[in-house]
Amino acid sequence: MTSNSHLFTAVNLDTAEVLINLLAEYNLTQALLQGIIMLEVSNTKNHTRPDNVFCSVGLEIEHTFTQCAVEYQLHPIITDHFPIISTIDLQPECINPSLQSNFRDVDWKEFREALSTHLDTSLPPADIQTIDQFQQTFTHLTQAIAKTVEEHIPKSKQSPYQKQVHKLGWKARDRLARRQDPIHEEFCIACNRFSENIKKAKTEHWEEWLKALTPTNIWDFHRYAASDPTNQVHMRIKTLQDPQDLGGNNIM
Repeated sequence: MTSNSHLFTAVNLDTAEVLINLLAEYNLTQALLQGIIMLEVSNTKNHTRPDNVFCSVGLEIEHTFTQCAVEYQLHPIITDHFPIISTIDLQPECINPSLQSNFRDVDWKEFREALSTHLDTSLPPADIQTIDQFQQTFTHLTQAIAKTVEEHIPKSKQSPYQKQVHKLGWKARDRLARRQDPIHEEFCIACNRFSENIKKAKTEHWEEWLKALTPTNIWDFHRYAASDPTNQVHMRIKTLQDPQDLGGNNIM
């Protein structure tokens, strides 16, 4: 603009070249329209345009960046900058959570009987000698197992505790501006309780597994204990102690 021609000095042009090169390197374009007033100087009431908003060219072409405008009516008191409102239409894809097979609540006697019935519908050859016989037998076995699983394995439901924590999280986020709202303390307590329950479940599972060790799977424990920890901050395997040793001497 002619009113700003005095700003086109050699120093300013060299400084602006850095910004121009960055815009070209990252393929950015200016989202705000030209000539929009962005600031009103408090003492002189002069209007200037010091602010800029940039976005990727792809966002503008795909109409994802739907709005970038100055909302003068939202101008706060005792401030000089006018608020710039940007709207991005993301529209995330909704994914329906799939139910998982719950193998813990299975009547295995009933499952084995049903599997045996499906397998008896087509008896495999007594001696598999060709590739075709192997493929047919393998396909029949796979289909029998899949059909039995579909018929007799219940589906697991989403944990109600996890759902409650998410609900509290959304409520706490919506009331973030109201720091004294009791929902924040409720959400914090629920998160801590959920975390403690996870730690307790892991500890109980680990102790039950140790009690059930046999000479057959003792090497599984050795492999866990001898491997490097996945998290260097926390030990992967707790130090074992002899419950009969009142002095608390460590086994490992």
